[in-house]
Amino acid sequence: IKDWVPRAKDEVLSKRLRALNRLFVGERVEASPDIFTLRNRINEEHIRFRPVVLGKEMDRTDVREMLRKEPDPSRRKAAWESSAELSHKIEPEVKELLKKRNGHARKLGYKTYVDYVLSLDLIDKSELIRLFAQLERLTESSFRSFLEEIKEELGIERLEPWDISYAVDQFVKPPDEHFPKHLIIPKVKELVKSFGFAPERLPI
Repeated sequence: IKDWVPRAKDEVLSKRLRALNRLFVGERVEASPDIFTLRNRINEEHIRFRPVVLGKEMDRTDVREMLRKEPDPSRRKAAWESSAELSHKIEPEVKELLKKRNGHARKLGYKTYVDYVLSLDLIDKSELIRLFAQLERLTESSFRSFLEEIKEELGIERLEPWDISYAVDQFVKPPDEHFPKHLIIPKVKELVKSFGFAPERLPI
């Protein structure tokens, strides 16, 4: 592929070759047996984990709903803190995964795994950091005002992490009744069909 990239005259072929090159280079790290095995082990821990909130085992969807809907801040706090067990459990493996990814990236000539991944998407790291800094400067005053409005709406002096989702759901997002769950799959199939695909032939 690397040999053909500079030789391709056809624009579409050239684009496909560049995309394939990024795909194959990307998999040189993620498909490495040590990375693949460790990443799957972490994913399996996520899948198996059942948070316990106030003595009751729940799934993560229920916890997210509590953070969105529960008016009692003490119960929201319990929901927020329920993921701590999983965090502590997978922390050593996540650190090990970061080390391994960085090691593989350095072998390919990159300073870190982050530099490696950004390069695959043709993103310059320093330019990205400058963009984030610019976005922060442009939005910070609005964000601070928003946080003050939330505190006023909730009638509290100090805003906690478990208050954010609840406040956004209560005061910013449109009500759930505009997005009924029983219509999700029919709407997805309708959209897919509008693109010219047959929904029944897809694993929806």
